[in-house]
Amino acid sequence: MKATLALVLISTTALLASVEDKETIRQTHAVSRGLEVSIISGKIRVMGGTSNAIEVEAIKTVRADDQSALDLGKREVKLNMDMNGDRLRVCEEGPYGGCGKKNDGCRDDCRRGYSVHFDVTVRVPTNLNVNLKNVNGGIEAKAVHGNFDVKSVNGTVSVLDVAGAGVVHTVNGAVHLSFVSAPTGAVEAKTVNGAIDVAFPRTTNAVLQFNTLHGGVFTNFPANLMQDLSPEPPTVERSDRGTRIRSKGKTRVKLGAGGPDFSFSTVNGSIEIKERN
Repeated sequence: MKATLALVLISTTALLASVEDKETIRQTHAVSRGLEVSIISGKIRVMGGTSNAIEVEAIKTVRADDQSALDLGKREVKLNMDMNGDRLRVCEEGPYGGCGKKNDGCRDDCRRGYSVHFDVTVRVPTNLNVNLKNVNGGIEAKAVHGNFDVKSVNGTVSVLDVAGAGVVHTVNGAVHLSFVSAPTGAVEAKTVNGAIDVAFPRTTNAVLQFNTLHGGVFTNFPANLMQDLSPEPPTVERSDRGTRIRSKGKTRVKLGAGGPDFSFSTVNGSIEIKERN
């Protein structure tokens, strides 16, 4: 393992009565079967490629009311990296939770006078399984062909040009999901406040389940590849955009010959199922 720690910037702005510190952390690890990244605030990007190693680059930003609080934030909040079984684990650890621990809120003094933000970019071989978690911020995974478990609370989640199967969840944000080949198992995409768009090849065989309260379901898959399985037949409208499916509840559709269950659910937003070009 190679580790490089570089201090990039320290700035103090007296008029704003605040201080900021930026630190870039770089590590290279041998290839494992999986990758786990978990942070509380910031962004996560995982990029698949031809690398024969796992390369991690993280920018840690600490903002505080004064220098004393800044120093406390730098000491208390760390980004740990270690092997956990057969996967590399990259996780934020601080006074409110950490690696393998439940983030159960603040202890003692909730007002600590600082905030910490991590922007984490990981370059990996394409065949890894990934488990990515964020609380306040978006997640992007691209060209990863293993299975995936990707979840945020406040942020858009994009899982693009992938294979395998898995789960993509957020609460406040959109979900973007696209496959380079037919998924190998069950797929679930869910949000509360946001749209969902999913693309996979025409050769995909699956049972699709849709559920949206305030929004429509659209698809450009040919009608002859889709067979309705819903208890109550939905209203189907066709236009230049494709097919719009309206239903009062859950809609189930067999795509092609049928196969694994694909579930798509949102409350406030539309669902769009596209044929990948």
